[in-house]
Amino acid sequence: MTIEKKIELQSNLYRNKEDNEKFVRNYLTENHDFFKTNQDLLNKINFPHTNIGSTESLLEKQNINLKTKIADYERKFDHLINNAESNEKVFSNFVSWTKNLFELKTKNDLVNKIFDLLCSQFEVDFVTIVLLSEANYKYNFFSDFIIKGDNSLNASVRNLNQTKLLPTSSTKAKVWFELLEKSEFVSENQEKKSTINQPINHLKKHGSLALIPLTHKNFKSTFGSLIIISEDRARFDGNVGTIFLESISEIISSIVVSN
Repeated sequence: MTIEKKIELQSNLYRNKEDNEKFVRNYLTENHDFFKTNQDLLNKINFPHTNIGSTESLLEKQNINLKTKIADYERKFDHLINNAESNEKVFSNFVSWTKNLFELKTKNDLVNKIFDLLCSQFEVDFVTIVLLSEANYKYNFFSDFIIKGDNSLNASVRNLNQTKLLPTSSTKAKVWFELLEKSEFVSENQEKKSTINQPINHLKKHGSLALIPLTHKNFKSTFGSLIIISEDRARFDGNVGTIFLESISEIISSIVVSN
């Protein structure tokens, strides 16, 4: 027998085995009462698999699969409950922050307190904004946060078209930190500049960072960025929703532009 003939026979055997397995699988799937009418087979079919343990009946295997599915459903349900509780807390904090903004007496109070309120209400460690110098737009009370000159930070802010959540130890976060530290701002008021330039070294290794674009109908593209840092590495990661962060960004954008 030639080698080619042997290969052809082996190929046919393999194909027949696959076809037979497929036929049996389909038949059992379509005839749910097969083992009900052939109960004697239940004691003859074994599953030599270590995960089954000492019992090797088909019913026990089905039982184990069912328990595994139930455990998985319970885990997913617990996850949904935890998310709901977390969202409820964030929503409550969001409402409190908005309410506190309305209660501020003057625009100076608004500028001085808006970020402090964010830190306290949402239990984060650092909040600021940076603004692009767009067509000499003054931003009035928020002019202290305008990036001075044309540098790399301008390009990074302009290209920020969606919210980014990063560990502070990541390469992308480090780039932003370096740009912030090297950049100068329009304000000569050192007290206000400290909001941007205050030491954040203790947050860089173990924390997490949220970068949210500031947008408004008055501008064709992103005109700034809201920057939030937390000591908690898991606070801003890929599994966290961004709807509340973006809502905060929308409010701040409106406040900055309307002032």
